[in-house]
Amino acid sequence: DTAPPVPSITLAANISADDIINAAEAAGTVTVTGAVTGARDGDIVTLTVNGTAFSGAVSAGSFSIGVSGAALVADADLTIDASVLATDAAGNSATARDTETYTVDTGAPTVSVDIADAALNVADGSSLVTFTFSEAPTGFTVGDVTLSGGTLSGFTATADPQVYTATFTANAGYEGSGAVSVTAGSYTNAAGNPGGAGGDTVAIDTAPPVPS
Repeated sequence: DTAPPVPSITLAANISADDIINAAEAAGTVTVTGAVTGARDGDIVTLTVNGTAFSGAVSAGSFSIGVSGAALVADADLTIDASVLATDAAGNSATARDTETYTVDTGAPTVSVDIADAALNVADGSSLVTFTFSEAPTGFTVGDVTLSGGTLSGFTATADPQVYTATFTANAGYEGSGAVSVTAGSYTNAAGNPGGAGGDTVAIDTAPPVPS
């Protein structure tokens, strides 16, 4: 028996769940999987990322290998190079290779909050509020908005996926500073990176005078 085996190796189409390495994944370990044919259990699969080799054994025609998220981010061509060395019972061996690309998004999205009116009073007690994100948010709801000195209504996602609007109405009998803010981490971008905080304030005077 001088005939080498004829192996093949196929990396999973998505390196992570969405094929995007986000900030959390970059700080940890990403499990890379794939399938192998023409190899035996125990044959070694090697994944090369940013010049570093990560290895694991074939098991039932597949493999699962932990790869450093930092190495994935640092890799210049954002490509995993995979190889399997298959050896048959007679000791003949052959190597098969595959590659798979991915993308990286470790940036935190931001939001700016703008209360349109400079001040609110009895005659003009409400104002449009605009929430403008650096990229379309995921999971942003009215419950992520914190208020002071008033209430929020008409929370709406506009035709622009990066812009939401609402109406802020000052509380009756209130004198002081009102505020509308978004809590950090209450929303993410498409890659799953948590967003930053944002807010705006407005002067409020809806308290009547107290004459005698």
